[in-house]
Amino acid sequence: MKQDNPHIWGKGVGNSWRTTGDIFPSWESILFTLDQQRNISNFSSPGGWNDPDMLEIGNGRLTFDEQKSHFSLWAALKAPLILGFDLRNPPKDTLTIALNEKIIAINQDPLGQSVKIVEFVDNIYEIWTGALSDGYVAVTDLWDDVPFKGNFTQSYTSFVPSHGVTVLKLQVVEKINS
Repeated sequence: MKQDNPHIWGKGVGNSWRTTGDIFPSWESILFTLDQQRNISNFSSPGGWNDPDMLEIGNGRLTFDEQKSHFSLWAALKAPLILGFDLRNPPKDTLTIALNEKIIAINQDPLGQSVKIVEFVDNIYEIWTGALSDGYVAVTDLWDDVPFKGNFTQSYTSFVPSHGVTVLKLQVVEKINS
């Protein structure tokens, strides 16, 4: 069996498949691994999941914001959330991230739709969005380019730190038939 492109043939032999080589506890490795998910996120769905390798939170010298970003993006991709730190002596900040029920709920959403990148802005910001089963949309990073129609009745502003992420859950109040 051919080993390349497991996202294409993986569902025929298992329920998750590695989509990358090994990840390392560095921001550059996390971004490199994330970039490999750009064009294959639509292959992940209930019964079969892209696995961009284990989480590196609690390992290496990742900042708190880098760890939050890593965990949030893997959760939104619906990747298996495999912890790679020493569970016998977990760093306190790492546990705060790993036990975030709202982010885990995005990962475990029954619809099982992985986020997809919808915009890459000035080589600085990436916007990943995806539907959730309860009528919400998970959005990472920016607010302005959420890909649905309608009028927003409230505004939202968020400071996104360097190597950070903002995760929003937006309620669709009224669906517009197109």
